[in-house]
Amino acid sequence: MKSTDYKTGWSVVSYIEVKSLTTFAFVDDFKCRHSGEKIEDEFLVVERTNFKHRGNETDECFVYNRKTSPKRYEKVWQKWDELKREKMKKVEDIAKRYNFKVTVG
Repeated sequence: MKSTDYKTGWSVVSYIEVKSLTTFAFVDDFKCRHSGEKIEDEFLVVERTNFKHRGNETDECFVYNRKTSPKRYEKVWQKWDELKREKMKKVEDIAKRYNFKVTVG
């Protein structure tokens, strides 16, 4: 999900990362911004940048666990769940076509 407030200059990008596939370094040290707990296997990343200020001193990156994510990011989680269901369905369809036994979960 992406949004830009041209009045204040803040551009916000939010997306879901999978811990085992992420490109973030030191991901095991990340903690949820709200709860302070270590991040779960799937976590929400919110990147904020202010294009009205020079340099990157106003760039922010926050991570949230699912249960403590702000309400305004529920659509990001819903879209992620929908995408996962579609991918699992494709895998199951391929397994049926070629008579493979697959456990998806």
